[in-house]
Amino acid sequence: MQNTNINMYGIRSSDQLQQRRFLKLFFLLGSFLVSTDILAKQCPTLSPGRPNSGGPRGATGATGATGPAGAAGGVISSTQQVFTTPGTTTYTPTPGTLFSTVEVIGGGGGAGGVDLIVNDASAGGGAGGYSRSEGLVIPTNTAITVGAGGDGGAAGTTVLGSSGAGADGLPSSVGTLVIANGGSGSAGGLALTSSAGGLGGVPGTGQVASAGASGTVSNPTPATGASGAGGNSTFGAGGAAVPLPATTVAPTAGHNGLAYGSGGGGAAVGVTIDPFTTGAAGGTGSNGVVIITDYTSL
Repeated sequence: MQNTNINMYGIRSSDQLQQRRFLKLFFLLGSFLVSTDILAKQCPTLSPGRPNSGGPRGATGATGATGPAGAAGGVISSTQQVFTTPGTTTYTPTPGTLFSTVEVIGGGGGAGGVDLIVNDASAGGGAGGYSRSEGLVIPTNTAITVGAGGDGGAAGTTVLGSSGAGADGLPSSVGTLVIANGGSGSAGGLALTSSAGGLGGVPGTGQVASAGASGTVSNPTPATGASGAGGNSTFGAGGAAVPLPATTVAPTAGHNGLAYGSGGGGAAVGVTIDPFTTGAAGGTGSNGVVIITDYTSL
């Protein structure tokens, strides 16, 4: 038989032991819960935080550097300015011009005259040089110069060598950007003597710069010869040659240059000089030209 003691309250000793154990366990559990609550309050990072709603917006930063320029708008039209009057004027750009193309040609050289001596012929004058440049930005009031063609040489008399030489053509230009030189005049004719044509203008200034064509030589062969023709320019023909007539025909003056910057044609006298009193003048060189094409955009 198990020996069980009963205290003064009527509770057995074995029940008291179990009760003490339960109270101890309850005390330990309470202490653990209290400690956990204290730890959570002292270390809030252990608890899940609320989502951060973000701080106030900062001040706007300084403006950045300017970016590269955008591409130019498309070219929508072009306007051509053509200067043909010898002398100097100024350039005014077409409103809205982005850039320009420039073409210039110098004045053509004049041809020499001939004496009143049988079978006399003069050579042709030289053409002016040609220059061209593209993509230019030309300042307002830039000087525009159109070179005059050279005058033909004067008619001579019965004195050998009395006829005049043709004058040189003058240069054409757009400021110092584009320049084309004039052609040279030819010498006065001499009876039964072939002579060289005037030289073409030497290359000037420009992205393209070319020499002008020289005038052709004279051929004073009786009845079959001819004077020299004026040098052709980039824009067209010079003055035509004059044949030496086999019959009694008045001395024939040279033909003037036709196209811009072309040379004048030579003069001629045929097989007889009676009843004439003077020879004939050479052809005049054609004036030069300046052409500016302005390209504009919106």
